Amino acid sequence: MPGHGASSPVDGDVLAKIASAVSAALRDLAPGRLHLVGHSFGGAVAARIAAAQPSRVASLTLIAPVGLSRQMSRDFLVDFVAAERRRPLLNVLERLFADPSKITNDMVEGTLRFKRLEGVPEALTAIADTIAGEDGQLLSIRETLAGLNCPVMLIWGEQDQIVPVPDAGTLPANVTLRILPDTGHMPQMEASATVNQAILENIRKASQ
Repeated sequence: MPGHGASSPVDGDVLAKIASAVSAALRDLAPGRLHLVGHSFGGAVAARIAAAQPSRVASLTLIAPVGLSRQMSRDFLVDFVAAERRRPLLNVLERLFADPSKITNDMVEGTLRFKRLEGVPEALTAIADTIAGEDGQLLSIRETLAGLNCPVMLIWGEQDQIVPVPDAGTLPANVTLRILPDTGHMPQMEASATVNQAILENIRKASQ
């Protein structure tokens, strides 16, 4: 995905470019019906793809996605981009988890290696600037989700410090919200079995 891993950098309309790249890959790798799952900014990417290809997307499961409220920790994005050494990065990564003991040495070292790749700081800055400004989140996927006919589930950690749980009353009526206790911004890591089960439940709804 552009701007991630060892992929090429991304600028301009970051969300549109990443969604386009993922869509192209999916056409080649998975030409049939899709069950999309996206986390954080990836949730906005998955929602954009679902809206662009509604006939192909059978279900959509978003884990702590951006775009459903104004609230967000902009400081996390800034600090993550700026962290160049192990201790500062560890302090930033700890904000992702309700239980910081989930952070492994491999995770920290792997993230440091990734951030040192050529073009990565610039790509991360472009993505951060797309997600949030000084006054909060800049993206909205609310109308996008409301226009979908497939099953849509949101999975959120109750203790998410990065993208706080939105008010359920403000969500589109076609969306199911699952809030997990004792979990931060990384439910797929802190409560993997529960998240996997929830994803399967949403996939099954597509065949009902």
